[in-house]
Amino acid sequence: MELIDQIQAKNKLDKELIEDTMGQMFTVLFNVPNNISTTRLSFKYDLVQDYIGIVQKMLSSGFVRSNEKKIQLIDFIDRLNTQSEVIEFLQSEKSKADLKKAAKRLGDKAQSSFG
Repeated sequence: MELIDQIQAKNKLDKELIEDTMGQMFTVLFNVPNNISTTRLSFKYDLVQDYIGIVQKMLSSGFVRSNEKKIQLIDFIDRLNTQSEVIEFLQSEKSKADLKKAAKRLGDKAQSSFG
């Protein structure tokens, strides 16, 4: 048991570290700049989906017993789903813009080869 106690003491997660990490996660999940790349949007989408899975597991595991807390988590999942939809919309808009740029470049190349 002494070895386990030593390992637990060495790997202790304090509230400050967890709050800092959650703050960073909040920034990553909910701050979507206008000039973000489609790759980064895809990563954000995946992170939101993973976080939804974590919160759903918290609900289904029985760790949360209070109905009030369960309702808060369900509301949070709903907000995460909305954020996920926003990211999907931004991805589709970015894809449309990328397609238009590619079409213009191809059109310009075609015109220059005939001109």
